[in-house]
Amino acid sequence: MKTTIKVLAISLVAIMMCMAFVSCSNAPSGTYGNDDFTIEFSGEKVTLTYGDSKKTVVEGTFTMGEDAEGNPTINITLPEPDSFLDVEYSLIRGLLVGGKKYNAGEDTNGDYIEIGGAKYYKK
Repeated sequence: MKTTIKVLAISLVAIMMCMAFVSCSNAPSGTYGNDDFTIEFSGEKVTLTYGDSKKTVVEGTFTMGEDAEGNPTINITLPEPDSFLDVEYSLIRGLLVGGKKYNAGEDTNGDYIEIGGAKYYKK
């Protein structure tokens, strides 16, 4: 009986570790963006840079997950805007924050990540 419990416990730990590696394998790393902003992924950290004349940098975090159908998702957390006048940040934040569908791939324009249906190319 004790041996069976030990084997089950070890098997469960091995399965959990495999699932953790699989879920992290598709996690973004590096810098991606478009004409309006860049977003850099490093570990579990996100660094957002935006603004034409004055570059503004905002830091947050992200986690990877799955939706009910098993499709990959990304949950980005960024701080609230300091002012309701920061419309640019509010719009960018709205595109990225929360549990969004996630995909990564490559097309004729290069490597990209897709967050909530919008593509951001590797810089």
